[in-house]
Amino acid sequence: MLERDGARCSYLSGDGKRCEQRGQLELHHEQPYGRGGPATASNIRVLCRVHNQLLAERDYGRAFIQQRIEQTRSERSLRQLVPELPERGSRY
Repeated sequence: MLERDGARCSYLSGDGKRCEQRGQLELHHEQPYGRGGPATASNIRVLCRVHNQLLAERDYGRAFIQQRIEQTRSERSLRQLVPELPERGSRY
């Protein structure tokens, strides 16, 4: 995917201009994985963090995404204070 998308954000603006960002790249599921979208190369594209969040807000709603961001920040802060806490989704 990274090679296919040229190691940069693949977001296109309304006027067809492609984002130039090459840092803070993330993977975005066109058909949201959380709604049954497949984890296949054809369903995943490379986006910068800003555009990934923009499209996630389109798919799930701004309030939901902001809630998840805050939850993740809180969990990271707790892990810094108490390093033995498990990662989300891991088993004890």
